[in-house]
Amino acid sequence: MKKILLSILCLLCISFSFAQPSGKNLKVNSAKTVEFLTKELKLDAKQKAIFMNAYGEYAANMLKAQTKAKMRPDGKAKNNSVEARKSINESMLRFSEKRDKVIYNCLKKKQSKLYKNIVRRINPFTIKLEEPKK
Repeated sequence: MKKILLSILCLLCISFSFAQPSGKNLKVNSAKTVEFLTKELKLDAKQKAIFMNAYGEYAANMLKAQTKAKMRPDGKAKNNSVEARKSINESMLRFSEKRDKVIYNCLKKKQSKLYKNIVRRINPFTIKLEEPKK
């Protein structure tokens, strides 16, 4: 019995040690997404810089919103995940509107139409490109 409990405990420790914080992933994913958008939209250097700033700011804001939504004002973790998800969704909508407003201002008409189609493939929570649905 002790061996079983010990092996389960070791298994849990190992699985938690491989978990990655999402903050680093958001920044890496945003850089990859901007690189993809640069190729697809044929952005110039100035537009690429605007995209990098907009997506970098979006990633930082989403990270703050996620950590804030998981904590109560008294500093303890929330037990109700529905409240946290609702808060994150509201923040995500605000931040994505802000990001897209900056981006649409620097794009040409043809690029904006193409961006509108491509942005649907970007997961707003992970900033990761998803394969188009067939």
